[in-house]
Amino acid sequence: MTTQSKSTRARANTPIVCTISVDDGREQLLEWADLQTRASKVVAINSGARLTLPASMFDQVQDLMKREALCCTFLNFDITVQEEDMTFEVTAPNPDALPVISALAGIPIQ
Repeated sequence: MTTQSKSTRARANTPIVCTISVDDGREQLLEWADLQTRASKVVAINSGARLTLPASMFDQVQDLMKREALCCTFLNFDITVQEEDMTFEVTAPNPDALPVISALAGIPIQ
């Protein structure tokens, strides 16, 4: 069975601005760090990064995706679940967003 969930798609001209508060931002960064440690694989992809996680984390990842999409409208998020694995992709149409994606995914992205 495959489940897919997508956020709204950012446009290339969307400003690279995050509107989250400092305190909430710290909390979300801790959640991203947790995803990094729980991922079986984190790789750079075209315009972003892909994290492979246990499918059991779907609700947690979807919640983070929804909150992140509200404050960082310049990012795209895609979740795909197949069997026991889930992929969580973070991309952006604007290459200026790659340092943000790199920080969220915990890997260098060029």
